[in-house]
Amino acid sequence: MTDRPAHGVPKQPGLVRGGFVQYAFITIVLATCPLGGLRGQSLLPDLPPQFNSTAQPSGSVLPLMPIGRTSAQSGRLPPISGKAPEIITIEPRPIHKTLKMVGVIEAGATVPVLAPYAGTLQDMHVEYGAQVTTGDLLAILDTSIIETEHRDALSALIKAKQHMKEIHEWRTGMDVLRAYREDRRAEQQYKENIEKMSEGKTLFDKGLISHDEFRSITDQLESSKDALQDAKSQVTATLEKGNSEAVYLATLDLDNAQSKESDIERKLQGARIFAKATGVILHPPHNDSSSDTSIGSQNLSPGSKIAEGQAMFNIGELSTLKVTAQLSEIDVNTINIGLPVKVYNEAFGKISLNGRVTSIANEAVKSTQSAFPAFSTVISIDNVSEEARKLIRLGMTAKLEIFVYDNPSAIIIPPDIVIESDKGYLVRRINQETGSVEDVPITLGDRLPEGVVVTSGLDIGDRILP
Repeated sequence: MTDRPAHGVPKQPGLVRGGFVQYAFITIVLATCPLGGLRGQSLLPDLPPQFNSTAQPSGSVLPLMPIGRTSAQSGRLPPISGKAPEIITIEPRPIHKTLKMVGVIEAGATVPVLAPYAGTLQDMHVEYGAQVTTGDLLAILDTSIIETEHRDALSALIKAKQHMKEIHEWRTGMDVLRAYREDRRAEQQYKENIEKMSEGKTLFDKGLISHDEFRSITDQLESSKDALQDAKSQVTATLEKGNSEAVYLATLDLDNAQSKESDIERKLQGARIFAKATGVILHPPHNDSSSDTSIGSQNLSPGSKIAEGQAMFNIGELSTLKVTAQLSEIDVNTINIGLPVKVYNEAFGKISLNGRVTSIANEAVKSTQSAFPAFSTVISIDNVSEEARKLIRLGMTAKLEIFVYDNPSAIIIPPDIVIESDKGYLVRRINQETGSVEDVPITLGDRLPEGVVVTSGLDIGDRILP
């Protein structure tokens, strides 16, 4: 039975010779190498002094040498083969990482053409997809209904102006003069009845008239007095119709009438619809909420019903373009806003466009290319040349090459020489002044097939040990 020391490594029978320890690999060498090749040579490699057999007591057994790093060590022990570790000198390496995908070309900006009023499309002068320039006639709307509304608005405006004039001239107007005239008449009648009352009382006291006649004279006086009070109240009420509040209300009515007439006049002038930008006539957005299928439809034609404010066309401006594409959930976090993009296609010939990532969706959509979720992204292209505009059509597919990482002088090291510690990542660097080996903290970047990128901690020309 094999004896086992306290440190747990069993003794290997037949490996202890002459008071020093021989490792198992010596047996392999003896079995595989010609004996002639071993004459005059020690069967042991050049081990470090701490592992030299002469330094060990006779009959003792060393633990097997660890290979690689341990959690307690920041470096490696020299390899068993006895060869010096290979020194790596840091040299710059160009690294280019791209992401390729396919998208659809769209206009960089669209100008909606809205219907000025509700009516019927009388005539169309363009087709969808046609090129137009600013000022081109696009369509004509029927004006029969809007003309009637305009006449009604003109009538209301004229009446509002007349009313405003009456209010401003109210105190000298017919109503006020009539009220004053009735007041003077009532006052004159009241004075006459007072005289009659005085004469009647004298006659009644002398017994010249009866009690009933005197009572009639008294009733006439009371009636004229009430009539005078009513007349004065009517004067006050009539004057109130021309006060400051009445003027303010008349002003509001006039403003409303003028605004309505101007609005209808503007709509009437908009019956002939012109292009407000240079570009391509695009289909209007579909109005799913409309119950009338003739309103908000994708294709308009003469006789179509038009709602006020409805987008009849969209004019796609070609001075700028955008490409919409879908990113997989694996790639969505590898790109950022602002990354440069090369846009090309065989249909463009030798022309390629330079764009940049301007939008990355935060919500997934149903992918058109796979069953997995996808995230919409937008690549914007500015200053499209005239030559490119002649070749590019909206709706074309475009090949995209997103430059995810581009560094002409990157520092890349093998990942297996990186030491992970509690303080972060380290490498063993040779001090250029002293020649000593020191652990240097580094910051890692992207993991590439060529190795791992070091973003800080190392410089060109540094020498590191594996």
